[in-house]
Amino acid sequence: RDHTGIDRVDLETGRATPVIRNIEPSFMTVGPDGNFYVFPWTDNGRAPIQVYDAQGKVVRTIGKPGGIQPGAWDPQRFGQIAGLSVDRTGNVWVVEAQDYPRRMLQYKSDGTLIKEITGNTFYGGAGGGGLNRYNNARAWYGPVEFEIDWQKHASRIRSFLGNSIGGDFVAVRVKGRSETYLATAPCSLGDRQSAGTVYLYDEAAGTARMVAAVGDAESFGAIRTSRVISLLKGDVPKGFTFMWSDRNGY
Repeated sequence: RDHTGIDRVDLETGRATPVIRNIEPSFMTVGPDGNFYVFPWTDNGRAPIQVYDAQGKVVRTIGKPGGIQPGAWDPQRFGQIAGLSVDRTGNVWVVEAQDYPRRMLQYKSDGTLIKEITGNTFYGGAGGGGLNRYNNARAWYGPVEFEIDWQKHASRIRSFLGNSIGGDFVAVRVKGRSETYLATAPCSLGDRQSAGTVYLYDEAAGTARMVAAVGDAESFGAIRTSRVISLLKGDVPKGFTFMWSDRNGY
């Protein structure tokens, strides 16, 4: 009724009796054990799934709080949950809606992670991505870094470079230096890009940070800010091309 709890409704009288209060449910399902599995209404999966018994008491949580974060990959941090279900054997299924990564999760009812299922790419395969030419056990699909085991024909998510990291990448090294850069390239649906960006890749941390960019100012989000537009004295980024580099970094 007010999106702050779960009520039990008498189908004959229409009377609603509160079962669980103060949870703001976004997705809810009931398992064969009679427990309520509730994903609360939060921003981008920053809370775990709450499990309540029939009396409305919390008995456990599933997953970890915090949402998907840059760095080493933790499959139990949720992204944008779009579906939640418990099958007849008690397995809990979580479906996420974001593109990076596209995935499903299967848990036991006690909260033990069984497996993470990743895929597919955009439009059934026209998704781009790239192999690290300096370490063929690494590959990227957008900001998601995969670790590849060529002998076992298997892969897993290794890290998440960050929410601000976008596009398909080509790994580049400059003049024999050991640093690896990720340069955006149109490897996906289109054959061109309005602005190109270069990131400095930190393999140990599993992250990347922007160090250079060039192209159409309108297509570069960091320029489309009120602070920058005010410096243009009323003009809009659409009329400009730009070149930027981090002179304090690499």
